[in-house]
Amino acid sequence: MEKIRTWKLDNIKAILIFLVVLGHLFDLHNKGFINFLFIVIYFFHMPAFVFCSGYLSKPRNKKAIVKYLILYIGMQTIYYLFCNYCLGEDKKLTYYTPYRSLWFLLALFVWNVLLIFFDTNSHKKQILIILSSIILGLLIGYISYPSLKIFSISRIFVYLPFFLAGYYLKKNDITFLWKEKLSNNSKKVISAIFMIIMVGILFYIWQSYKQWDYEWIYGSISYKDGGYGPQERLTQYIIAILCIISLLWFIPNKKYKFTYIGKYTLIIYLLHNFIIRIIDNVRVLSDNQYIFLLQAIIIAVVLITILPILPIAKENLMNLKERKGIKNGEKDIGKL
Repeated sequence: MEKIRTWKLDNIKAILIFLVVLGHLFDLHNKGFINFLFIVIYFFHMPAFVFCSGYLSKPRNKKAIVKYLILYIGMQTIYYLFCNYCLGEDKKLTYYTPYRSLWFLLALFVWNVLLIFFDTNSHKKQILIILSSIILGLLIGYISYPSLKIFSISRIFVYLPFFLAGYYLKKNDITFLWKEKLSNNSKKVISAIFMIIMVGILFYIWQSYKQWDYEWIYGSISYKDGGYGPQERLTQYIIAILCIISLLWFIPNKKYKFTYIGKYTLIIYLLHNFIIRIIDNVRVLSDNQYIFLLQAIIIAVVLITILPILPIAKENLMNLKERKGIKNGEKDIGKL
């Protein structure tokens, strides 16, 4: 049963990491209908990704806490060296303002620390904590913009409800979301309806509020600086929740050829931005929206396919050594 549940989650994570890479590519040509696709992706893909991270987290996991902090410091340093000595930029090395997508490492560190205080088996406390985190995520938008950039404090608290939801649902056996009451076909139909409604709402938002700074979708700027308010963030929360439920209902409990990608999302997440920055600097992407879309999809598929190669090769090598060790042990036992 555990394998089936892992396959479903890995399938979801594989799809989400594809959208992460695609979204970062779209950011290079954020115009016209590409901008609409960008908004659709960013309204739910990070909340869903954070939800999966919460589901996979363990309480009081000191190793994870230390790992994410070391990874953040290391990657922040590497990104600084990359930008300054490979791209010829003039960045300052700082550890209180994460570069690009590295905020996620810092957030994982903070969220896992918070689990020390928020880990509980009481359903009432879980609901209260999640509701409190939603209120905090809505209120933090009132803080002035420069303050929100420090340690990515805004994003950490804007996405905290999804991390906690994933963690608590695991404690309460997440399978109830796709096993009970409704049939699989019914859930797929409802999921499709959710998606259609979501796209319709986002199309309305895109048509009505094109003057918005799209960075508000990142959860990193204040209401004042983004030209929006708590009602838009609450809308984003609702849409993200519907999308997460849809993914849990719609994505099959089967192992596919792409399922393995879900196991290596962190390495893809950390490395893909380096390649995207190089692609941006060499100017190989077309200005034509349709050609650009095709290029972006191909690049995203290639990146999520090739970036896990090294960890996969390392695992295969270790498994080979283990098998040889077992065989040698069997031979020694046979001699005895």
